[in-house]
Amino acid sequence: MLGRCLPGVALLLASTALASVASAAPWAISELWSRDDAVPLVGAIGDSLSAGFDTLHIGDNRDLAWCTGDSPLVKSHMQRLQDYFGKHMRSDNEAIAGSVAADLERQTSRLLPHHPTYVTITIGANDVCTWDPDGYEPKLEKFEDDVRATLHRLVTAEPNVKITLAPIPNVYNLWEVAHDKPTCQLKWDITGMCDQLLHSEHTQEERLAFVERWKQTNHALAVVAAEFPDHVLFNENAIDTRFTWDHVSKIDCFHPSILGQNLLAEKTWFYGK
Repeated sequence: MLGRCLPGVALLLASTALASVASAAPWAISELWSRDDAVPLVGAIGDSLSAGFDTLHIGDNRDLAWCTGDSPLVKSHMQRLQDYFGKHMRSDNEAIAGSVAADLERQTSRLLPHHPTYVTITIGANDVCTWDPDGYEPKLEKFEDDVRATLHRLVTAEPNVKITLAPIPNVYNLWEVAHDKPTCQLKWDITGMCDQLLHSEHTQEERLAFVERWKQTNHALAVVAAEFPDHVLFNENAIDTRFTWDHVSKIDCFHPSILGQNLLAEKTWFYGK
């Protein structure tokens, strides 16, 4: 499933410190909309985490996504913005399960005609989960370039847009939480979800090497976000969020449950940080 084998990001962001690059919100929530007659649009691009993959039902559950979900079961960013501004929000969720950074270009092309004023992005887990451990550095550079190009394109097309770039979840934390649960390891082995980390044949040394690649990729996101201080928030503090078995989808033992989507929405919410 995940990343050409793996459909998307997984759960939430675990307790590994990232060097401070861009943690505080660079813009105030009040800056998002000043026109009383405008009907704001909340957009989402990225991978399965933003599509609500396997959150409650098999496949996409966009109504339960942390970013644009409109279900009463999830307090999404869109709903938080509606509460803050006291006005109805439009939404356009273009996230697709299995996406890698190179796929953001097509998703952005579909989103921009709707003129988004606030955009969320989840990307990177499918990239790092499928890179060859040997000689992955050029792919990391390409990943950074693809994300940078996406942010530049969004900002150029919509000069007032504000963007939340979510950190890449720590899938190692997922392994800690779920590898000893009945059927979870079997599901990972059969589906190939983040095979380089979660497959039962891998050693602890190999898993820790994966964690290093994950750290480097998250750092690349932070660096790129810092290049757009007036538009992009990358809240590194969200990485310290711990999640439990209750936050994990029981469908695939990988993606967020409803509680997991709520936790991600809460920890990536910028107002008051």
